Amino acid sequence: MSGEKGALRLLCSDLDNTLIYSHRRGLPEPRVLAEYLDGREQSYITAFSAERLARLAEEGVTLVPVTTRTREQYERIFVFGREGSIPCRLALVCNGAVLLRDGVPDERWQAESMAVAEREFPEVKRIYGKMLETPEGGHAKLIEPFLAYMLSERAGELTEELSHEADSSLVTVCTHSRKVYCMARSLTKGFAVRRLRKFLTEEGYDVAELMTAGDSELDVPMLEAADRCFCAEEIAHLVGSENKTPLQHPLSDGICKELVRE
Repeated sequence: MSGEKGALRLLCSDLDNTLIYSHRRGLPEPRVLAEYLDGREQSYITAFSAERLARLAEEGVTLVPVTTRTREQYERIFVFGREGSIPCRLALVCNGAVLLRDGVPDERWQAESMAVAEREFPEVKRIYGKMLETPEGGHAKLIEPFLAYMLSERAGELTEELSHEADSSLVTVCTHSRKVYCMARSLTKGFAVRRLRKFLTEEGYDVAELMTAGDSELDVPMLEAADRCFCAEEIAHLVGSENKTPLQHPLSDGICKELVRE
């Protein structure tokens, strides 16, 4: 993001299985290491995407990662960020509840997140307690107050069980890959990108175009909030937008090719 205020074209994109891919996921060579976890190679990005995303700013596009990852989990991805090979001055973490500016949480954004979802937080904590009672409870984490999640090989089954326990007017319980999430219902990625557009406009920027990208049901609100969106073919039927572009795996390469065509 340039230090000079003016017109912006934003690309707000999910990370996992959209721009980067776990070592468990097949990814064509050549690929570039993107993340370590406990000293082991964890995630990769295609070499083509790494090269193209690094040049987005030159083409007038500002990349903003939008992820359910916590700040600490996001910071493991060393290719992103102000000092990474793919510059990102802004990032939305914890499903958009936290805005990082040059790696530092924005206090005004945080205060608004707390105010918007205050009545939902006790239910997040209650469902976290239910997660702890399951056989996989040792893998449950509470990112207080915004969300709770746990890792399980039977994520679909647990999601169904916890959905029956939860007050759906206060929280969203869902699954992505091997993780089960319980999140404050108001703090969706869609709400986050709409807030970001308003936030930047109030600071004097002209957000000329808001583009989004994602691969899962968690990303649908964000995809539908954009002027233009890129989505995995598998979820295209869930996205109620006329300006959607369904893409094949790897999604990141497809996004970059679409932007190159402009």
